[in-house]
Amino acid sequence: MRSCGLSVRELFTQRNQFTHEQLPLSDRDIIGHKADNRDSNHISSALSKSHMKGPLQKALISVGDLVYLYSDKEKTKARPRYIVVNTNEDWCYIKKFIGNQLRSSSYKIKQSECYRVPCESSPKRRPQITRDSDDAEDLYEQNCKSAQPHNIPNTDVHQELPIEPDQALAAVPEILTMPLTQP
Repeated sequence: MRSCGLSVRELFTQRNQFTHEQLPLSDRDIIGHKADNRDSNHISSALSKSHMKGPLQKALISVGDLVYLYSDKEKTKARPRYIVVNTNEDWCYIKKFIGNQLRSSSYKIKQSECYRVPCESSPKRRPQITRDSDDAEDLYEQNCKSAQPHNIPNTDVHQELPIEPDQALAAVPEILTMPLTQP
C-alpha cells in the first residue's frame, strides 16, 4: 500500500485490483499529493536526522565579511576563507580567498550555510592616563625610580683621562703597528 491508499498495481493500471473498475485518478494529482507530503515532512525529518539542536540560523553577514562554509570540512587542511561581495535577503554572494588572492568566480549560497570568521585578535585599549592627576605623576615617578639599577656608581662621563700620545702608542701591540708593505 502506498501513502495515498492505493497499491502499485492500482496506480499503474488506474483500476481497482479486485473488481477491475476504472479509478478516477490523475497523475498530476498524485504527483502534487506526494510533493505536499514531502514538503510537510521536511522540517521534522531534518530535525530528527540533524546532529545539531535545530535548523541553522541565518548569520548576520554583511558585505566585506570573511566567512567559512559549513560544508567545507577536511581533516588535513584548514577551511578556505571566502569574502562576501553582495547580499540579498537569504542569499549571499561570496568569492574564495587563496593566500592573498581573490578568485574571480562568485558563488551564490544561503546565509544559513556559512558563518563569519571569528576575529583573530581583539584590539586592546591602553589605559588613558591624564597628566593633570597627582596619582598618574606618582605612578610615573615610581616606575622611573624602580627602573634604574641600584648598584651602578654615579661617575662623571666627561672626565678626561691623563694619557699622553706616547703612552697610547706604547699600549698598541706590535702587530698593528707593522707597515703594510715590506721591502
